[in-house]
Amino acid sequence: MQARIQSLWRYPVKSCSGESLKTLVLDSEGRPVGDRRWAVVNSAAELQWMGGLPRLTWVQARQVGEAGLHLMGRDGSELTLAPHAGRAVTIRAWDDTAKQWNSFEALDAGPEAAALLMRATGEPLSLVRLSEDCARHLAPNPMHLISQPSLDAWQQATPEVHMRARRARVNLVLEPLDGEDFPPFIEEQALRLSTPEAQLSITTPCVRCVMPSIDPATAVLDERFGQSLSELSQSRQPAGPTIFGVYARSEGAGRLNVGDVVTLELNF
Repeated sequence: MQARIQSLWRYPVKSCSGESLKTLVLDSEGRPVGDRRWAVVNSAAELQWMGGLPRLTWVQARQVGEAGLHLMGRDGSELTLAPHAGRAVTIRAWDDTAKQWNSFEALDAGPEAAALLMRATGEPLSLVRLSEDCARHLAPNPMHLISQPSLDAWQQATPEVHMRARRARVNLVLEPLDGEDFPPFIEEQALRLSTPEAQLSITTPCVRCVMPSIDPATAVLDERFGQSLSELSQSRQPAGPTIFGVYARSEGAGRLNVGDVVTLELNF
């Protein structure tokens, strides 16, 4: 079965708004280059997420150069940061499986970044650049993939939902080739994907949290949208968790490009 890459996304700062790309570069570990290498912490140096602070969606992040970062707040304020500048700090991230805090090394991006976050969220926050070990630990599933028919099924279930790919925080959206079609949630049946410059393996379904219920424009959390995802998931897997999309990992370095034709190996 074949499809096409409709859109590609990267999220340089974990839990902030990301950037739409024409090409997504994958490193030798199969991870999108520049994805979720920065994060936001509170005054206790604890990692924060958009589910707890919806106004983080008002912070737009994009990578500049090899690993620099450009931030833009909702008020139009902007800041560009060098990749490795900053004061060494220790941050803490909650491990929900082990029910404990884990500590990691990071670099604090400084007071200007903190001021931009304060203006956007109203909270005393800091921006940090994660160490490589921390980035791997916090994002063990490096790439989130979904199909446009699945996003459309969500739209049909909840007509008021908008900016669906941004809400779902995907890295890769697949669409049918011209004149062809495939059913929603076909990605859940995929084992592997092949493009001209990359080979991807599907690793696990994506169990969804509250974040798709957050409107990227208003930062308002509306539980109707999460409920519609749950109902769609229950119709496929009764009594299971809420699944929307799948995780994938590249088999080594590669590139994904908007418009690439993708060959899907399905499990039936």
